[in-house]
Parts: sequence; C-alpha cells; structure tokens
Amino acid sequence: MDVTLQDVELCIPLCRKEILSNVCQREYGDIDQIWELPGHLFLTTDNGNKLFTFDCKPLSYQHQNVFDSRSLDTNLSSPLVNVVKVTPEVIALIEQNGCVNFWKFGQDFSWILVGNLNLCSRNKSEISSVAYLSSHNLIVWCEKQQPVVSTISPNAHYTNQLCKKVLPQVISSQDDLDNSSASIFLHNCPPCDVFALSKDVLFVTTSYDHEQISLHLLFDFTNGLTYLYAGSYNTSFHGQSGEDFVDIITNNLSNIIQAELGLYHLGVKVDATESQVATLNSEKCVELYSSQSDSFKRKITRQTINLSIPSCETLPLGDTYWFLHKAHIGIILQTTLYLYRLTDGKQICQVDFLVSNKINKVISSQSPLIFAWVLTADELLALQITKTTDKEPCSDTDHQLPDEHILQTDILKLVHLHELKSKEYNYQVIQELQEIKASCADIKHAQNHSQIATLIAPYWEDYWKLENLSKTIVDSKVIKIFPETKTSGSAVQTLMENRNFTMTSRHTKLIWLSQIYPKELLDYLCQGINYETTEVDATEMRQWQCLLGLEGGDLLNFEFVCRLLHQLYPEKLFNFVKNAESVCEHTVGVSAFVRKKHSLMYYATAVECLPPYHLSCNPPVAAAVKAKLILASERQSCFEKALKHLLQHKLWFEAIALIQTNLREKEKLTSYLHILITALAQNQVLDKFVPQLFSLFPTWKTVLSFANIAAEQPAIRQQQLSISARDLFPINSQDLKFASVKPYLLELVKKVNDV
Repeated sequence: MDVTLQDVELCIPLCRKEILSNVCQREYGDIDQIWELPGHLFLTTDNGNKLFTFDCKPLSYQHQNVFDSRSLDTNLSSPLVNVVKVTPEVIALIEQNGCVNFWKFGQDFSWILVGNLNLCSRNKSEISSVAYLSSHNLIVWCEKQQPVVSTISPNAHYTNQLCKKVLPQVISSQDDLDNSSASIFLHNCPPCDVFALSKDVLFVTTSYDHEQISLHLLFDFTNGLTYLYAGSYNTSFHGQSGEDFVDIITNNLSNIIQAELGLYHLGVKVDATESQVATLNSEKCVELYSSQSDSFKRKITRQTINLSIPSCETLPLGDTYWFLHKAHIGIILQTTLYLYRLTDGKQICQVDFLVSNKINKVISSQSPLIFAWVLTADELLALQITKTTDKEPCSDTDHQLPDEHILQTDILKLVHLHELKSKEYNYQVIQELQEIKASCADIKHAQNHSQIATLIAPYWEDYWKLENLSKTIVDSKVIKIFPETKTSGSAVQTLMENRNFTMTSRHTKLIWLSQIYPKELLDYLCQGINYETTEVDATEMRQWQCLLGLEGGDLLNFEFVCRLLHQLYPEKLFNFVKNAESVCEHTVGVSAFVRKKHSLMYYATAVECLPPYHLSCNPPVAAAVKAKLILASERQSCFEKALKHLLQHKLWFEAIALIQTNLREKEKLTSYLHILITALAQNQVLDKFVPQLFSLFPTWKTVLSFANIAAEQPAIRQQQLSISARDLFPINSQDLKFASVKPYLLELVKKVNDV
C-alpha cells in the first residue's frame, strides 16, 4: 500500500486558494483544528478564536471577491469546539461559551444564518466537548460548571456534567430552535470527551492521566443501555436519565480498582465511516471499540491489538501524531509514517516523506479518500492512498465506498448505489438510482455546473444506456442460462433446485422469478398442496409443514406464496392463510394458548409481506382480503385498522358490512361509526348509504350518543356531520332529501316507544 502527501489544493477543488495559502503559511497564526464536511473545509487559528471556511463551488463562482461575505470567516466570541452537520443542509458551529450558530449553505453558494441558541445551563459554564447523534437528532456535550454544592450528591467534587438536547429534524428559522429543551443525563463527571461512535451510540472517555484509571462509557440511546469499560473489566446496565457518575463508580468500585495503572494514554480517534473509536497507550497497545447493528439487536465490541512497533521506538506524548482511518492506525514520527493494520497489528508500510519542514500535527480525516491532514510549518497536506501493490492485496473493506451521507457529488453517490445494487436486490436503491437519473438528465444543458460535471456528462449518458441494456438482458436471463429448457416452468424448477445460494441470494432469486414468471413460481412453491380447498388433506400435511417452516425452516416461501396469490388470485389468499393456521394447530404440540398464538402469526406475516394492492390483478378484492387478514390476526386495534384500510381504498359497502357483522364491542360502536361517517362525508358519498347507516343504529339512543360526540368536536361539524337539521337537510340540497331519511327516523322512534 503506497501512501503520498499532496497539497490540499490539489486534492479538493476549493475556492479562495490565495487565502488558504496564507492561512497555511501562518499569516493568521498557528492552525489549531480542521473540520471537514462534504464540500467544505473549516480551519481555526489564534487558539480557536478565528474561523476560516473554504467551500467547493462551481467555476463561475470562484472568481468573485475572495473577501466577500459569502464565506464564514469571522472572529469568534470564544474558541470553536466543534463543527457538526445537523441536517442535510444545515451545520452547527459550537463555541466554548455554549453559543451555537446554525448556518445553511444556500443555492447561491453562500452561507445564511438560520438561528442560534445557548447550550450552557448556567452562567460562566464552558463546553469542553460536543458530539452529534444523527439517528436521534441529538446534540450531546460535556459542560464544565463553576464549583457548587450538588443537590443530587452533596459530597461530589466533580463539576462537569453530560447534557443532551434534541434538535428539530428541519431547521429553517429561529422558531424551530426555541421549542427544544436540554436535560442532564450524567451528573458529577470528571473532565471528559464525547465522541459519536455511530449514529446512535455515544463514546465518553475521562481525560487521560497516567496516575488515574481511564474509564470509558458508551451510551446506546436506542436501546437505553450504558456500557462501562475500565481496564479489562466491562459491564452494562439500563438507564440514561439523571445518572450520577459517582454512583456508577461506587457500584463497580471493586472491579475498577483492579485495573492497571501507569499506562499513559495518547488520546482517542474516531472513524465515523466505520463506526469505530480507538485509544492508543504508551505501551503501543490499541483498544478498538466498534458498534454493529442489524434488524434484531446492537452489538458493542472491544478489541485489544498490540502494534508491532520496535521496542526501541518511543511514541510521542499526546494525540497529535497518530490517526485512525478504515481499520488502519497511522503513526508519524518526525517525517516517517508507520501504517498498521488493526486486524492483526502488523505494519503494512513505512513511508519517508520528503517535506521541507518537520511535521507539527496530524489531524484525523472523515473523508473516504484522505487518511489524515498533516500540518507542517507552512503547508497543509493531505495524506492519501495512491495505489495498492501486488504484494499487499487490499481486503474487501479497502474497496468499500463510505456511507452515502459523506459522499460529495452525484457521481460518487451513483457509484455507491451501483455497488449496493450489484450485491443484492433492493427496491430503495433502484428508486434512488432513478431519482439521480431524473435529476441529472439534462446535465449538459445545466448552468453554473463545475467543469468536471460538464466533462463527465457523456460518460453519464453511456452509463444509463448500459443500465437499460442490462435490464433487457436480465429479462431473458433464465432462457439464456438454461437453453435446453423448453418451458418457463422447467426453467423455474431448474433455478429453484440450485441450492448454492445464500439467504440474501435466495431472497433475490425469488423476487426476480416472481416478477418474470409469477404463475410458474407459484406452482413450484405449492407443489403437493391444494390451497383452494377449505380443509387440508392428511396426505398434504408434510408439504404444508415444509412450506410453513415448521420443520426448522423459515417463512420466506410462505411469504412469497402470499405475495403471488395477492397478485394472481387474491380471492384465494385468505383461504390459503386459514389453511396454514389449521396446519399449525395440528402440528404444534403445546398448550392451546401457545398453539393459537403461534397460528395467528401467519395472518400477521401475510399482512406485513403483501405488496401494494394496485399490483394485484383485482385491486378491490386484494384490498378487501387484506382487511380480512388484519381482522383475523387479532392484533391490537385490528378491527379499527381493518375498517380504516377498507375506507382508505373506498370500499364503502365492505366497510359497512364489517361493522354490521362484527358488533361484539358495542361500547366502541360509536367511535367506529364516527370513523365511517367521517370518511363517507369527506368523499361526498354520505347520501348514498343512508339506509345502511341507519341500520347500524340499534336504538334512537345510539343516534343521540353519536350526536353528543359530534357536538363536542367542532371538527366533525365542519365535515358535513353537524347535528343541526338545517345543516344536515338543507332545503336546496340536491344530494340528500329529508323524505329519504324520515322513514328510518320514524322507525327508530317507534322502537323506543315500544320499549
């Protein structure tokens, strides 16, 4: 793996290069920190009190006055602590005094102030560290306060606290920011730093001191878990609201005091693209914390890696000479880079840089292409990978593109989506590809585009031509793979009997075949069973059990049979699921309660896996059948969900029939009638169902009960549901005649008189 240093101007097409050169040459003081966001570079000098911004802009905007107001160059009221991206369009500048300014990069390529707020809960407090968790729109910070007696723990001697604040998903004005409030979730902390390990996991570490034990806390805000690491000891517990740091230490004191002392830690580095945090100590040992999650649970892991650094080499103190990037650790000693692989701690390359000045600082980068930022006395350099040698093959992770949220251009996003599409079928990826195609269809004629956008336009068109061609090839793929097959049915059978598929590939194969040969795939999956009968034959029981995953399998085939029946024969779907329930009840040999609960699972699974109803050959029947499945699942509020589903698809007669045949919950009849009549009124069909509606009122008292609800809710009266006779039966109304309603009113009154 070859690594080179290049000037920042050659790596990123930034504007105002003259100012950038002056900043790098220390004309405004030493560079303190660098933040990199897609298309933007932020630098601070003068101990963090002066900010410079450099943006990627189209060529037509790069010849404007370099000192104009379009940049964010400013003297700050206090040192800048962090720059975070809080929405796709808005960034936040957080200062040490708690002041936060929110800026938006407009379509005219200038910065616009959106609003501001103050994070500090008390006067003279300071913000020492800030992180942002995008999954919860949560900004988290460590706040240092003046020493006061704590009301929570009077004997506490720590003056720091961890606070959090939920920001709105859309920030367009100051009003959006005024509605949010802050809260403290960890009291009485020592000085600590906070980092975003992932989109919803916070990494907290106490300030490093070789005379103290370094503690690491991880907060999983999705699952409400807190993880504590001290040396080789680790534990986890629930609770993230109003915790006391001293109490946490006291509860785990017997294990914490056994941790090893004397290791001088060299700081913490974060790799947001890989959801990893690394700590490095003076004994050349790395602790790597990772966060991984799937659809079921989250997994926090810690690995200890010993770097193969010669014993004669002494690491410099502090965190200014090493970096973390995509499972690699880099350490720079004077002008030499030592790059180590975190999988085994082995050195994979050593590079001597030919720089005129000594390297003063190394700052980690969040870019997928830049390992780190290197500062010398008069230059800002980007540490980059140039190529991979044959002797050191790249791992799969070296080729992976980063998450979409840090990609800077449409072409990079296109490559990323194409990579995802080549791995597995994903409808969302296909949709995003089509959106990119639509947005850039006229890229050749667009104005104010950069020079590179114009250059890639012909290649962009060729890409979409190839995509269309590949789709045509895919449409006939089965016949080309199996030229000896005579029918589509035999082609499906040949492909389905090929067992060399992973779970994901198997799912993709079923999706593909269901689109090309739905009838043939349905026949194959339902071999040996008859889903049209109301009773299951004993000779078919084994085949049913295999289809339903009752012999150690899964429900994937069952789901696709439901989807195919929904598409081809929706009127047969409910009977199929009912037969599945019957088979389950005969097979599961446990208590009646467990057996019933297990069998109802098939109704819920069928509801969740069905595609949109308009894809069916008979959409009204498909919508009605789904309502029956919702009702049969016996889930919470299933009756109301089934009723709303029918009304959503304008199946008025079916909705009325549903209420007529399911009046077991008479105490909820009034609310169901409200839902029904509201939908009929909003769709201007209330007058067509007067006889059916009055048949739902068992007595005149029910009408009065509904009238009372309508009277208490003004919104109902505005939707043609006023209880006033003049409003319900206007003289000039052509839609509803009082004469058509009068017989039903008299009939209800007669029932009351008879009683």
